[in-house]
Amino acid sequence: MQGSVLGGEIRGKIYRQSLDLFFSNRFLSLSRIRLGGL
Repeated sequence: MQGSVLGGEIRGKIYRQSLDLFFSNRFLSLSRIRLGGL
């Protein structure tokens, strides 16, 4: 029980970190395009 909860927490952290990376990369590319347009 406790092991599965711990595994879920770790999986959640990895999932959240990958989401953050994805969105930050997307935001950077969008701002780069916007800066290039200017």
